Parts: sequence; C-alpha cells; structure tokens
Amino acid sequence: MTDTITITPGFVLRTATLGFLCLLGSAAFAQSGDPGPRLQQQGARVVSISRLTAGEGCHPSSVQGRVIKRNFARNGMMLENVIIETRDGSRELINIDEEEISKALPSSQGVIVQGLQSLLREGNQVAVRAFYCGASGRVAFLESVRAQEGRRR
Repeated sequence: MTDTITITPGFVLRTATLGFLCLLGSAAFAQSGDPGPRLQQQGARVVSISRLTAGEGCHPSSVQGRVIKRNFARNGMMLENVIIETRDGSRELINIDEEEISKALPSSQGVIVQGLQSLLREGNQVAVRAFYCGASGRVAFLESVRAQEGRRR
C-alpha cells in the first residue's frame, strides 16, 4: 500500500508564505540581537551611527561642535580619531574603536566606515557621544555621531 500526497496550489502558497515569514523573523531577530554598530539613513545618506564602542567601565559625555581634523589608519580608509571643536573654542580628541566596528555584520562594515567618513568630514557640524576611559577619564572613544543642522561651513 502506498500513500499519495496531493500538492495543491493553496498548499504551495501557504508553505511559501510560512517560509518567508520565518526568514523575515530570523533576520529581524539577528539584527536586533547582533553586536556592533547601528546606522540610520535618510535615503542613501547616513545621518547617524551608534553603538561604536562598548564603553565598559567608562563615563559617557556628549559634545557638539565642528570636525576640524581627522586621522586615518595606515590603510587610509578607517578613521582612527577626530578632533571636535566646540562653540567655546575647546577641542576634544575622540578615538574610533575599530574593534567594535569589526563586530558588525560583514555586509554592514563598509557602509559604517563610509558613513563615518561622511559624517566626520572636516568642517561638518556634529553631535557626538563618547565614553571617557582610563585612570583619569582622558581617553575618549566615539559611541555615536549624528549630523547637525548647518552640517558644513
């Protein structure tokens, strides 16, 4: 005795829909639970990036100002640090945590690096949140950056 299975168009549609929903759910779970940076875009333009460092054992602080200098790693692509000048003329050296960026999904890393290059271009007005670490809290690591109105002078 053999059993016969009849596959109807409705069965195929339900199976395909269920598979698609499972795929969507797992992608959403992976994105919400994966470590590493997050970026926000308006169209093709990156307007903010966050979760750029873990900041464990460090003190958070915010700075708003203009990017006056940036330094790149030897490869010429990855930013190592930037100097932000605030309205009162004081300057803050803020380091970029390359190790934390490497925790992002490989497909996102290029967009994050390009987003940092764009947001932290010399002359841009930005709002940053940094974690100040070390014995005296003098070493700053970028946690987030957001474009400000009047981005470029």
